This record gives sequence, C-alpha cells and structure tokens, in this order.
Amino acid sequence: MPGALTERAEYVLRLGGDAGLPGYPTRNALREREDAYVRSDWKQACEQCDNERISALIEAGIDPNACDEHGQTALMNAATRGDVDVARLLIERVVDLDHHAKYGLTALMLAVVNGHAEIASMLIEAGADVSKRGSGAPGFAGKDALALAQQLGQDAIVGMLELAKRC
Repeated sequence: MPGALTERAEYVLRLGGDAGLPGYPTRNALREREDAYVRSDWKQACEQCDNERISALIEAGIDPNACDEHGQTALMNAATRGDVDVARLLIERVVDLDHHAKYGLTALMLAVVNGHAEIASMLIEAGADVSKRGSGAPGFAGKDALALAQQLGQDAIVGMLELAKRC
C-alpha cells in the first residue's frame, strides 16, 4: 500500500495542501525550496550578465529588488562588479535605486568605491539619491557618494556628483 500513500500525498501537495505524513514535505517546505531555486536562478542570471534570462524572470514575476544573503539587490551587485548591461536593464525596469544594505551603502556608493563611473552616471541620471550616507563601517560612516569619490580620487565621478548636488 505504500504506492497509494505516496500518490495521495503527492496529490494533496499538488492541490496546495499539507500531506501531514512523516517524511513528506509540507507546502511551506516546498514553497521555500521553490523560492530558493528561483532566487538562485535570479542570482545566477545576474552574475552571468544574462539579460535575456533576467528579463524573462522579471516577466515571470520575480521581484527585481529581491535581496541576496547579504541584503544586496541585483543592482547593487551589478554596481559592485561593474556590469553595465545588467545595471542598465535593472534601472530601465525601475528598481529601487536607493536600497541600502549593511553599512548603509547604496548601488551608487558601491559603483563609486569600485570605480565604475559609467554605472555611477547611469544611477545619477536615473535619480539615485546622492545625499545618502553610509553608516557603521570604517571609511564609510557618515560619508555620501561624493565624499567617497573624493576620498578615492575618482575625479570623473566627483564632477558628476557635484553637478547632481547643484541641481
């Protein structure tokens, strides 16, 4: 009779219920596995700069502002790595430009500290908040993107940020 038990459990789970049987995953456990799979697919697509898959996942309903295990969004990771095409796609999809993770750093600040002027420019043009300040981490606490750019000698980015602050 184990076959009938297995079929019933699978049927109940397909209907969205909990099998309530030892050794069978609950609906929540299945949802968590599915969410983890989708998140890993999203993360992999972003890391591989696969704009086609990124677009498909957004169209399928994934939250483009979803955070990784460090609290960073795909835009923040693209800004860190210098992935211009991924950053452009995400900005066009109107993601949260000013999300901040640990130490209060935003995508703009991450582009600045990693010397990615083109991404910094795209973020500024898209309306990223240039006045946000970092917190907590030595070297970032209380500093905005302009102060970070000045500290790192990122002259091209300094000019963009000074202009943005005047507007």
